[in-house]
Amino acid sequence: MTERTLLRAMRGAAQTGKDLPDRKSRLFLIEFIAALAVFCVAAAVCTGLLAVSCKQSRSTAALDGAAFACASCADSFKAAGGDAAACAALCGGAADGETARVWYDADWTVCAEADAVYTLTAQAEGGALRKAAICVTDARETVLFELTAAVYAPQGGVR
Repeated sequence: MTERTLLRAMRGAAQTGKDLPDRKSRLFLIEFIAALAVFCVAAAVCTGLLAVSCKQSRSTAALDGAAFACASCADSFKAAGGDAAACAALCGGAADGETARVWYDADWTVCAEADAVYTLTAQAEGGALRKAAICVTDARETVLFELTAAVYAPQGGVR
């Protein structure tokens, strides 16, 4: 076969559609690559959303723990008749004058100050109407939750 005959044979094959399976496989490959690209973009978006939701979940868990710790301390303050030392003893913390402190680990279990992730501080004041400003902070001193509790102690304050 000469070169001219070979070229004619190739042109004839192209005109009769004998190279159609090759076109179909190229089209399938392009479609497959496009589907893979869409899947990769969707996976990246979902991964980003998962990361944001995990961060939000941790933040919400910390806020829930802080709210519960503050409410528990407020109840202890009222049960102690406004005495900061008795309040600290009920909560499992320590008192220094009119200030009660309780330290919590990452799971909101009472712990030593050295192991603390969260710190609850209750500052008591007043006479017959005892008030306590209760605040929970994290290790970076960011306020997570705070509230004020009051108890009426008619005998001039602390029992």
